[in-house]
Amino acid sequence: MLGPLERNKSEKLRLKEEQLIAKVQRDENDRSSTEVKVAIMTARIRNFQEHLHKHPKDKANKRWMLMTIDSRKKKLKFLRRTRYESFVKVCQELGITYTFPPEYYRRVTRRWLAKKAFCNKVFKAVQKQKAEQREKQKATEAKEKELTSSK
Repeated sequence: MLGPLERNKSEKLRLKEEQLIAKVQRDENDRSSTEVKVAIMTARIRNFQEHLHKHPKDKANKRWMLMTIDSRKKKLKFLRRTRYESFVKVCQELGITYTFPPEYYRRVTRRWLAKKAFCNKVFKAVQKQKAEQREKQKATEAKEKELTSSK
């Protein structure tokens, strides 16, 4: 059985959900569209965030929040693919910033960072050598032109 505080929290969450749903629903009976599902998930995510500010060590709640964020991301990706105008409207109304996922994931290790730094260093050295060679070649071509023009 729910205590008075828990009942109050669930009513508060329900009220937040209703407010966000009202912003994005297509008509007054709309409860199952992707936009409404995104609004419900957004309300839950904000509720989790509020809870985590008070209880930062609550790992289970953090896990639920991250899972909800991932599923919302999937819904937004689908919405963006199918109906871009409604995607833009939903993001604007709910205050969501959609970031594109990276093309590939790579686990960053110290060894990989060192290798990358070394490759960058070698690349810059090679570029410097090529630039010097180009300068020498331009100088020799200029000398050849002077010799041919003076004859």
